[in-house]
Amino acid sequence: MKRKGPMESVTMETGVYDTGVRGEAIRRFGALKTEAPTLEGVPTGIPGLDELFFTTRMTGDGRIEQHPLGGIPQSTLVNKASYSTQNR
Repeated sequence: MKRKGPMESVTMETGVYDTGVRGEAIRRFGALKTEAPTLEGVPTGIPGLDELFFTTRMTGDGRIEQHPLGGIPQSTLVNKASYSTQNR
């Protein structure tokens, strides 16, 4: 089966990719589990904010459990938007 789109052509059976994408940029999902960095929380000290960030894990019996990070994820880009009610 060969698909052609405006910017790609992919041969599904042989795994040949002619997309212009560098080969090392294509990864299998299972490989990312070992390469991904661990998530660590950085405490903010703001009541209620640190509890908003969490990870989930699947237990052996198939249930999903929520585990708090304890703060904003380390190395996260945060956009802050606020307004002041002073001098109105």
